[in-house]
Amino acid sequence: MKTISIVLIVFSLTLHVFGQKKINTKCRIWQTSDFCNFPDSLNVPKNWAAEDCTWDFKSCESYTPLGQTAIWLTFTSDIDSTFFLKSKYENISIVHKSDNKATHPMALLWYKNYYSEKNCIREYMPSTFKAKNCIVIFKPKERTDLILIFSKVEMGDKLIIDNFIETEVQK
Repeated sequence: MKTISIVLIVFSLTLHVFGQKKINTKCRIWQTSDFCNFPDSLNVPKNWAAEDCTWDFKSCESYTPLGQTAIWLTFTSDIDSTFFLKSKYENISIVHKSDNKATHPMALLWYKNYYSEKNCIREYMPSTFKAKNCIVIFKPKERTDLILIFSKVEMGDKLIIDNFIETEVQK
């Protein structure tokens, strides 16, 4: 009986240790004077699936660094990863360290049209986004970037995306 218990405990611990996904993140305030000046190295997610989804796009000229703050999140995961993208980005929040209140992004940078890495159109998807079961899919070990625009973000605030990522905003 003890042998069975020990085997079960070791098996359970093995699943716990090896079953956890490791996500490496870097979250910073995007220091730019122009939300249209996208870095060449940006790798916005390309794979997603949705049921009953509606969205529109706004050009980068619709947003300005004066009075708005962009967050640049870069992450990689050891295994295939996904998170839901909920209507009005309700599952993406900045929790302000000053008052512990959460705000949602005004917009998210996305591919309006994607043909190839060199032939793509990036625009911002505003918070009017509505979706039922929208899943964003990430490949293992592939660096992914998200640019999110908020009304206000400060260094030390916390970015939370679903139960997927929780990280502190750096400079």
